[in-house]
Amino acid sequence: MLVRRPVDERRFNGMVVVEWLNVTANLEGAADYSQMAEELIREGYAWIGVGAQAVGVHAPATGLKAWDPVRYGPLGHPGDRFSYDIFSRAARAVRAPATRTLLMGELTPLVVIAAGRSQSAFRLVTYINALHPRDRAFDAYFVHSRGANAAGL
Repeated sequence: MLVRRPVDERRFNGMVVVEWLNVTANLEGAADYSQMAEELIREGYAWIGVGAQAVGVHAPATGLKAWDPVRYGPLGHPGDRFSYDIFSRAARAVRAPATRTLLMGELTPLVVIAAGRSQSAFRLVTYINALHPRDRAFDAYFVHSRGANAAGL
């Protein structure tokens, strides 16, 4: 998880955008953040990028293990079938008292929004249809720039 939040607590608007990082290019990319950064910063949002898929860890030239083998060498990812649970756990960590301070400092999230574009949007559609009714980890979703299908479970 990569967290970007207002330095000045008074600027925080209570909203956190949690982006499913896109791995289409065989690396983790923050496609939504790259387009929304100006608005998010200006309006006081917090943003969290979540690397939910195995490529982010294991890609031979671009994964975390390749990027910094000393730091991330022991890291493992059980496979994309766990990506939905990883994403839910990330959202819950934003609100849970035991982990919120580690991620958000003194900021208290009021609304947690899931975001995903392109390949990540395919996975979010599956997440919304299959897991949201059970987990309710997010208050809202921003899904865009995808084809007509969803990812498999």
